[in-house]
Amino acid sequence: MDKQSLLQTVLGEIRSRISDSELQLAEILRRANEAPGAMQSHSDTDKNLYGRQAAGQREAVEAMERGHALTEILVLEPNTNVAIGALVVAKDEKGTHRYFLLPGGGGITIEDAEGPIVIVTPQTPLGLALLGKEKGGTVAIAARVLTILEVH
Repeated sequence: MDKQSLLQTVLGEIRSRISDSELQLAEILRRANEAPGAMQSHSDTDKNLYGRQAAGQREAVEAMERGHALTEILVLEPNTNVAIGALVVAKDEKGTHRYFLLPGGGGITIEDAEGPIVIVTPQTPLGLALLGKEKGGTVAIAARVLTILEVH
């Protein structure tokens, strides 16, 4: 498992999602500018709605950019305990799963020769629960119990 190439793949996916989100933001702003204002209509709800959507979309883009920046400067080291940058192999009643704990890119799934790897961040319940654990440890999230098989 080459964590550095996995990291580069994740960075590319984050950048792609940022670009898509920026295009969506531009479209929302275009619609907001074209919507009738308070003086042009009995109701300016469309303009207000687009304004709120634009603010939310802008926050999402900024969060992805922060995650990308933190992930980009990450130095990957071998891990014995789960820390940011660790690749974790865990098992539950549904099978074996692989998680890559990173500062950004949460929810992204990437594929390598061994199958899917889900990116989790320390801000998620799973990412937070995994931090500090070691091989053989268990993590309980909702109704799931994961046993850590490997930490890379």
